[in-house]
Amino acid sequence: MTLKPTVTGNKLSAQTLDSTQHYYDTSLAIEPASLQYLLLELDQNKLKSCAYHLTKNKVVGFSILPLVGIENNLSKTLKSESKLNQDFEQTILSIRTNNYTLVPRTYLGNDFETVFKLTNSFDTEHEVLLNHPMVNLRANVLYAIPKKEHEAIKSSFSRLALIPHIAPRIEHQLNHNSRSKGDRMVIHSNGDWLDILVFKDHELILSNCFYIASKEDVAYYTLFCAEALQLDTEAHLMIISGAIKAKDETHDLLSKYWQNIEPASLLHNATVSDHFPSYPTTELDYLTQSLLCAL
Repeated sequence: MTLKPTVTGNKLSAQTLDSTQHYYDTSLAIEPASLQYLLLELDQNKLKSCAYHLTKNKVVGFSILPLVGIENNLSKTLKSESKLNQDFEQTILSIRTNNYTLVPRTYLGNDFETVFKLTNSFDTEHEVLLNHPMVNLRANVLYAIPKKEHEAIKSSFSRLALIPHIAPRIEHQLNHNSRSKGDRMVIHSNGDWLDILVFKDHELILSNCFYIASKEDVAYYTLFCAEALQLDTEAHLMIISGAIKAKDETHDLLSKYWQNIEPASLLHNATVSDHFPSYPTTELDYLTQSLLCAL
């Protein structure tokens, strides 16, 4: 059963804009963009990117760009970044939304809005409802985003696959290359929200998000879900990505309860070369999972 995305916490958080960060493989700098996929993620005030070389199966580069206001600044940001303003083979944009639900195809029907409203709120005047079919799961993700953001995204790209942020993470864990990991919890934080996925017996049994204001909130919700779904924190794996980094305060607190924690990795066949600069792997490696949603 997929629970309705939950809003919790005291909502006391501050948004800060990080400076622009670029990490590129200089040995692949001359390769044409037509041989690459551009993988983007829109999440709050950031635009993350990953350029991936199709024939060499290598990451060409990553970037993290501050973005204030998708409606007015997405197109400007893309045009100002020469490495993103190219003719890529395909662009896949993952957009974060807390307003989503997973619906088994047997219950989906043709009236997406009616199905969506059974568990989620939807503002027909200001939001657009989108539908994303999963590959490794017999279900679709229905998700709502602001109309103005949707219009800005569509006007900024000529060829685009738009996907919900949760889709590549689920696809990656259900992909046959990840099944050997057994029962596990996958968490991702952007600083204000915590996504939790739980997999048992090779099946997704929970996909939900929670508002967080502290590292204690992260620990609380992971332990709450583990207890409710009978995950053994001493035996089962936890996979982390996003704002949670190895050996930071949140990671150290989680380590008191979870004995087996590892960072999200690059997609199984993706690599970085010896020429690649040092970069924050936990913040960026998971972006390659969007390749599983390529058209």
